[in-house]
Amino acid sequence: PTQYCPVPVRHAGSGSHLDEADLHLTSALASLSHALGRRHPDVLRLMSSQASLYEAQGRLEDAARAHKATLAGRVAALGEAHPDTQSSRQKLSLVRARLSI
Repeated sequence: PTQYCPVPVRHAGSGSHLDEADLHLTSALASLSHALGRRHPDVLRLMSSQASLYEAQGRLEDAARAHKATLAGRVAALGEAHPDTQSSRQKLSLVRARLSI
């Protein structure tokens, strides 16, 4: 099975560290998407991590787009009732709420 190392992002730290993480996530996502397809659960997890990174960077518009893409992928691959799909729906709602403030 393919292994990846998700970047856990819970709070904003040094901008340079977040920028470096963004580069690594973008590269890993491109490689994994090419190898496994955009609907593979590992790719979808990495997409979710990237969306969370965007949030930590304060890039809420990008975070919303990334969460929306992750949600669409999870609905297609896992179905509406899957816990990962519900998690993506909740994350998207939270980012949208932050954008409306």
